[in-house]
Amino acid sequence: SHYYDIVYKISSLTGMWPYLESRTRVFRMALLTIVLLTLLIPQIAYQFMCKKNLHCTFQAMTAYLLCIVILIKMYTFQFNVDTIKDLTRHLFCDWKELNTYEEYEIMKSYAANSRRFSLIYFVYFSAGMITFTSMSLIPHILDIVSPLNESRPILPPYRGYYFVDMREYFFEIFWHSVVAWQIVIVGIISHDCLFVTYVEHVCSKFAITG
Repeated sequence: SHYYDIVYKISSLTGMWPYLESRTRVFRMALLTIVLLTLLIPQIAYQFMCKKNLHCTFQAMTAYLLCIVILIKMYTFQFNVDTIKDLTRHLFCDWKELNTYEEYEIMKSYAANSRRFSLIYFVYFSAGMITFTSMSLIPHILDIVSPLNESRPILPPYRGYYFVDMREYFFEIFWHSVVAWQIVIVGIISHDCLFVTYVEHVCSKFAITG
């Protein structure tokens, strides 16, 4: 269906579309988990570097909490894949049971809302993540545009310890951060878009019966 094409493509990428083959779903979920671990391990290492410094700990809290939330959302769907598959089957069957043009228009409007949300949410989240990680380039840009007697302090893309010199390997770490974060946030986008799609569909059923 045209109204579910975006959520289908996004969830298929992350292995969260319930009608994917089991082998494909497991492979994509495993790949997403590995990429996420490449972000989570440096954050755990950074926590050990902080030791008892609470300010240092709180600085890194946002990123690793986001990783944990992504893991929870991804595997919540995986552990309930049969229920999600049943919900999706009902969703498509409900379209076939419509009796009047008015009922079709009501369901179409709610499906269009879910499609619009999925598109805007994906673009907003992706652009926001790229913008956030790109902020770490500001000191390098300022060193070129308005140089000082010494280089400005490094601004990491996120708080993580990679066991190497941050200044020497900055651009390798930066590109890893950009690519890895862009991949893993698709997991949370997929979860939320699927959830909103089901909620909008249920709302359309209530609107029809009401």
